[in-house]
Amino acid sequence: NYDEAQYFLKDVIRLAKSLPNCMLLFKPSKSDGYFLKECWSDEKGVEVVDLRYEFGQLLNTIMLSDADDVIDVISISNVVFTNSFSSPTTDALLANVPAFWYQAKTDVSFSVYNKIPNLVISGYKDLTIQIDKLLQDGDSIDFVNNPDFTYLIGDINKKPLTSLRLNILNA
Repeated sequence: NYDEAQYFLKDVIRLAKSLPNCMLLFKPSKSDGYFLKECWSDEKGVEVVDLRYEFGQLLNTIMLSDADDVIDVISISNVVFTNSFSSPTTDALLANVPAFWYQAKTDVSFSVYNKIPNLVISGYKDLTIQIDKLLQDGDSIDFVNNPDFTYLIGDINKKPLTSLRLNILNA
């Protein structure tokens, strides 16, 4: 929703300002036009677009296009986080890139993904803790051996297409 998008962007801007030596990339899932001209647009959409612009003006950020390939972005990333429960986090995890879902404001404590510690992070304070941990540890995807992770996300020891084919075969 618009409110969550605004909270997410405000926290990402705040994070970028607090990490001047890190480069942050933002790849939106929807174009600015979606928020301004489409039938689903809303007054709050203007705020989302304004926040995207503000993010892109920071010296340590790059505002990508919704048309950019998310896999290319993941391949050059040290850490990936997306709004809950966007698929690029899953893609990153299966590619063995440290990743998690971030929920800025909305309560998602009901989610089955919360069974896996540190997979869903809520609130700015926990966001900064998680980012610091992942940037320092380098190899801190400590939940990949969790049986719930394998069940819900997939087995990182298998190639993603192999996992998908096996899931379809066993469905």
